[in-house]
This record gives sequence, structure tokens and C-alpha cells, in this order.
Amino acid sequence: MPVLIIKFGKERIPILRNDILYVAAHNKHSIIYLKESKKIESTDPFKLISTQLEEPRFYRTHGSFVINCYFIKSFNSHHVTLQGNIKISFSRNKRKCFETNLVLYYSMIEEESITPK
Repeated sequence: MPVLIIKFGKERIPILRNDILYVAAHNKHSIIYLKESKKIESTDPFKLISTQLEEPRFYRTHGSFVINCYFIKSFNSHHVTLQGNIKISFSRNKRKCFETNLVLYYSMIEEESITPK
């Protein structure tokens, strides 16, 4: 599904998944950072939102962060750098699987661009 529905106060709002740079846990809520430096604080718990953002497009780099692989500029063994020079750290366990996930993500993109419409 291309849209993520989140709780914002007493309302629910749709967000295009393609617009999500990353999601961060904040207390018991979530902050969704969008491209063009916009952000939305959702009253949905981080765990609920993170389970709706599936791999390989999205990857949980840390207990408190889920990134959109589309916006990755670079990475090293400690962090990933997203568009806008945003650095998100890796946990030790998540770093090991990251490259495999990224290869899978780019393979998926390549397949979609080759597949006739």
C-alpha cells in the first residue's frame, strides 16, 4: 500500500510512503520526517508504525529509527547518511544485515524498471 495512515491527535491522516525519509521514536509516540524538511508527530506508538513499513524499502537501523532506503546517500560501519546529510546510527545487530537488505532493495528496483508495464 503506497499510503501510511497515522494518528495525529484525534484525527487520522494519510502519508505517502515515498515521502517518508525516516521515522524516529519519541517518548511513546513517533516522529515521521518527510522529504523537504517537514515532520509530523504521531500519537501512534513507534512499534505500530515501524511494523507497517516493510523491508526492503524501509529498514530499522536501531531500536528507535526506521529509514527509507531510497534516500540513502552513503553509509559506513557506524551510521547511514540520508538526503539532507541526516546521520542515523546503526545498532550492532542491525548493521550486519543492512548491506544485504540494501542489495535486495536495489534488486527490487531494478526488477521493477525492467518489468514491462
